[in-house]
Amino acid sequence: MLRLLAQFISLVFHPLLMPTWLFGIMMYYFASAVQPTQAWLLVIVLIFGMTFILPLLNLLFFKITGTIRSFYLVERKDRILPFIFITIVYAGITAMIFWKMSFPIVFKLMVIITCLSLLVTVFTFFFKISAHAVAGGGIAGVLLSMAIYSSVAELVVPSLIMLVLAGTVMSARLLLNAHKPQEVGWGGMLGFVIGSAGIGMLF
Repeated sequence: MLRLLAQFISLVFHPLLMPTWLFGIMMYYFASAVQPTQAWLLVIVLIFGMTFILPLLNLLFFKITGTIRSFYLVERKDRILPFIFITIVYAGITAMIFWKMSFPIVFKLMVIITCLSLLVTVFTFFFKISAHAVAGGGIAGVLLSMAIYSSVAELVVPSLIMLVLAGTVMSARLLLNAHKPQEVGWGGMLGFVIGSAGIGMLF
């Protein structure tokens, strides 16, 4: 039962879904910062399609061609090429938002997300860092720092909830023996630092 719950948590809070979760929370609690607010649904659909569906299709292609042995990317070396592709896709989305759309806060958040993806990619060359932990810690850092810097009280509760969820996700990864404690610990810590620092520098 606990393993099934851990697998469910790992799926719902998959790293590729975390950008969608982040923008959904921002749109709901801090809509005034997202301009134009009338296009919030378009932004969510765009983020979901580009940060989840496209990388997922790429993983399917890698699996069919035998580039990776499993969708779970159990081995560190299986993660390198998919993570490189995901980082390139995220960088492309960020550039597109900068050049083609007038969504400053969306652009800045995508810069942070791309940096988190790059962090995971670089570390994966040497160390099987937990992408779940990096994503969870990163978004918790973003939301908490945004609540502090913007003084938006509505963001405090989701920030604290995200901190708890990040810890829950990391516990789930350990329960599934997907990572060693240091891989999860470093991932969560580095993700939180990058997320927090990104908000401090860009906002």
